[in-house]
Amino acid sequence: MDFTGTFQILDWQESTEQALNMNTKVSKALIKQQYSGVIQGSSNTHYLLYYSEDGDATFTGFEVITGVINEQAYQLTLKHNGHFINGVASSQFVIIQSVPESHLLGKSGRFDSTETGKANYSFSE
Repeated sequence: MDFTGTFQILDWQESTEQALNMNTKVSKALIKQQYSGVIQGSSNTHYLLYYSEDGDATFTGFEVITGVINEQAYQLTLKHNGHFINGVASSQFVIIQSVPESHLLGKSGRFDSTETGKANYSFSE
């Protein structure tokens, strides 16, 4: 089964942890999102971001999604590794926790941002 849909960023709180040389920095962010598509629910995501001098970023972090998949309540934890380049965010992720059923554990997928704080997600069972 293919898991596809979109999520909408509802809130983004970011703070600089350390300013570095040449206008680079390390930041942390807490993001709240709303999911639609195969996953219906919401998530909290914690990212650590490194911004290069051109404003692009590399990030890693964890996302906890609480919602419903095919009428079954789930909580998924995703580990992200991504980039923000020229205003477009994308991430490869792996599911590191799946409750109540573990059959999604270890599945990988990706998201790619679109406009106005939305992104498309996909992974396969």
